[in-house]
Amino acid sequence: MILTFDVGNTSIAICGISSEGQKVHFLEHIATALYEKKDGYLLALRNVLSKRKLYNKDITGTIISSVVPGANRPLLDAIYSTTGTKAHTVSIDDETGLKLEKYDKNCLGIDRLVCAAAAMRHYGTPVMIYDLGTASTLSVVDKDSYFVGGSISPGVQLSLDALGDRCAKLPNYKACDMPLGSAIGSDAKECMEIGAMIGTASMIDGMMMRVRKSLGCEDDDLKVVITGGNAPFVFPHLMDDRAVWDPYLIHKGLAYIFELNHTDSDGYLYQMGS
Repeated sequence: MILTFDVGNTSIAICGISSEGQKVHFLEHIATALYEKKDGYLLALRNVLSKRKLYNKDITGTIISSVVPGANRPLLDAIYSTTGTKAHTVSIDDETGLKLEKYDKNCLGIDRLVCAAAAMRHYGTPVMIYDLGTASTLSVVDKDSYFVGGSISPGVQLSLDALGDRCAKLPNYKACDMPLGSAIGSDAKECMEIGAMIGTASMIDGMMMRVRKSLGCEDDDLKVVITGGNAPFVFPHLMDDRAVWDPYLIHKGLAYIFELNHTDSDGYLYQMGS
């Protein structure tokens, strides 16, 4: 089993996954801000492993995708203390199977890189990926495995927070499941929820058509993968039923990148730090 760590601005998703990325054993979350507390990550990670009854012998490697530089060193230390492995932190120079010559890779977020690699590996190309987290990021890989770019827009919760903070008569609401139904709200709460959830779904539906046109591909050729923490709230409202929701996409990508970058001469994964 490989432990994968997706370090986001709000939380860290910790996943136990097979080396091929085909089987997810568990997924847990801890607060990213714990790095500000002494031994915060160490205690939290010990708790996760203890609850799952996992020991060093069960873990063949550890790998991190991070968009929070300040969290990296405390997390690396905690992982080594609890698992005895030196975690690999994904960089833009890792082998991913993607070609980056058509995009300014110095501006490419590691999370987008990892999700794109996973989507290419598990769904094929051409493919577009919407990661619905703090930001809603679109990443596109063409039929020749080139990462060609995408878009970045405010995320579902970020949009709701901005309305609540900047509009005096609008309250603060959290993203949530909402029933399928009318796109016309009857009060402020419904209007905000529809704007955030159905509005984001409509954006994705529209971007699907535009990406297909930009790539010059047939409708059925483009694979569409939705992931991220806000995906469960948005996915049911998509009108294009060819999209798939993959809540483990980034962890599958981390397992794939680990496999590509950490094999011995016989092609077997080795335990990092051994």
